[in-house]
Amino acid sequence: MQMRPDVQISSMIKALEDTILPAIPAGQGLAAEQGRLVVGMLKLMACQLPLQFAFDRDELSRLLDCCDGLAEAMAPWPEAAADLTAALQAGRDLLARCQAGPEDLCGGLRRLNAALAQVIDRVAPQASTAEFERLQAPILAQSREQLLRDRALMATQGWETGPGAPPDIALLLPADTVR
Repeated sequence: MQMRPDVQISSMIKALEDTILPAIPAGQGLAAEQGRLVVGMLKLMACQLPLQFAFDRDELSRLLDCCDGLAEAMAPWPEAAADLTAALQAGRDLLARCQAGPEDLCGGLRRLNAALAQVIDRVAPQASTAEFERLQAPILAQSREQLLRDRALMATQGWETGPGAPPDIALLLPADTVR
């Protein structure tokens, strides 16, 4: 399982504050200042990251309200009004698809994994060898695929190189989910 950004950021802050910044020699004021700047930016990221999706969703909602307000004023320009109406509908569709947030998705993943584990724990002891193999096959396939994606997500750290390295994570995700 990959480390979530909130854990990564707090780990970086702790390493910088506990080990790296204290090790900077007293005469290296600029280095110490830059280190404190990095810690400050990481703390800002830690505060903003959980809110970013809601922030963007709120901006989209307010922008849609703005476009709604402009619709009547655009009457003298029918072509522009039609373009605005099309953009407004696309924006509404997008906002409708964005109602579940990242925290909902993470929570849903945890709940589904827990439910899967409980169900398997309950039925596996009673399963015949053939039944167990049928239970095991999709779980092993999912584990293989998830491990590959977890490794690919961390590939930019450079721990795995060469022919055995995982592919770019963008190649493993559905094209419509990658920016």
